[in-house]
Parts: sequence; structure tokens; C-alpha cells
Amino acid sequence: MIRPQTILAGLLLSFGVVQTAAADFVTLDQSYTTEDGFYSFSAAAQAQTFTVGISGKLTGVDLLLGREPGGPAVGTGPVDVLIRSLVGGAPNGPELGAASVSDLNLPAGPPASYTSFDFSGQNITVNAGETLGIVVIPTAQNETLDWKFGRTTDIGGGVFVGGYPGGSALTATGANNGWVPLISLGDSGHPNTVDFDYDFKTFVSPTAVHVPSSFVLFGIGTIGLLGYRAARHFIRGNISAE
Repeated sequence: MIRPQTILAGLLLSFGVVQTAAADFVTLDQSYTTEDGFYSFSAAAQAQTFTVGISGKLTGVDLLLGREPGGPAVGTGPVDVLIRSLVGGAPNGPELGAASVSDLNLPAGPPASYTSFDFSGQNITVNAGETLGIVVIPTAQNETLDWKFGRTTDIGGGVFVGGYPGGSALTATGANNGWVPLISLGDSGHPNTVDFDYDFKTFVSPTAVHVPSSFVLFGIGTIGLLGYRAARHFIRGNISAE
């Protein structure tokens, strides 16, 4: 027979394991992976806004970003990616974190694979429902970069397909921290396009789920009741045997 103390110990241990695992676990939160084309840029910063889906710590961002074919054979500097809060829908708020990779680590040509930017250890707390911006800063030498994007298309009847609903692609105007939607640059080949979104993925370590003390007390009470019933059954069995 399983002793009540053994069950109680296992119950409490399982609670501790769940909390520890939640603190170390990293999961994909937001993503947009539709590939309709790519946008080339060299001087103006680019951004993709997104809406957090899982509360926790932002640990990484993957971008479908590459170097223009025929670019410099030697590195021209780091490509910086910033996480910023939004002000008026634009990434002009406080900088929450920054990560860099060498331009030579980006795939050459229109990118076919994602490049990872590591934000782990920067303690970037994100909360479900808040909107943030992923900002890409070109190299100091203005090397041309390519970032793949997808389109939101108006198919009529108030129906829109193909886009990321939690944000939008933006391009910096270079004046007064101005940002404009990428669609404002024109998309004459696709007149039904209403929005662009850059391809991205975000990764989060979810907030640990702590077991309320009331749950623990309930478990202890349940185990105590089971132990009490088992003891009564044992005593009655001995009396009957006598």
C-alpha cells in the first residue's frame, strides 16, 4: 500500500519541478513567415511591431534578413537589432534590449534562412497584450540589407488575408524619429495590398507558475483524510479479527 507520506512528498516535489521547468523553458511566441518578397535598405532603419502573446522574459528574435548580393567581401560592421516600446504606434519608446551580429554572418542574397539575435540574460520582461518594436539598424557603412516580407491583401467584402494581425512593418524617415508604414512606399504591382509585415519570430521564457498555498493545503488535507480513513479501516479489521 502506498503510504500517505509518500504521496504527499511526491505531490510537493512535483510542484517544485513544475516551477523550475517553467523558469528554464523557452518557447516560440509570435511569428510571421509568409514570404512574398523582400525589401532592400541601406541607410534607413526598419522595424516590425508585434503583440506579445506570452508573459515572461524575451530571450531571442529570429529575422529573415540577408546581405545584398555583391556586397563587400569583408565585414562592414555589426547589424544591430533593438527591442523598443512603442509611442503612438512607432518604436520611439525606451530601448529594452539590443543584440548584434556581424554582417558577414547574414546569408548572402535574398535570405533563405533565419538569423538569430540573442536577448537572453538581458532581463527583458514582456507582458501578454503589450506591443513592442523590433528595430534593425544597418551597418555604419550603409551596406544594403534584404529583409523578407509578406503582404496583407484585401480580397473584398471586408476580408483581409495573408498578414500578421498584431503589428506592421515600418521604415524610418530619418527626421524627428519619424516612421511610416512600408506600404506608403508604394506597391503598384499589387494594388490590393494594404499592409506589409517583415518575417520574424520571437521567443519567450514564460513566467513561472507558482502553486498557490491554498492548493498545497488542500492537497495536505486530502492526504490526511485518506490516511485517517486507512487507519480506521486497519483498526476495524483488527477488531473484527479478534
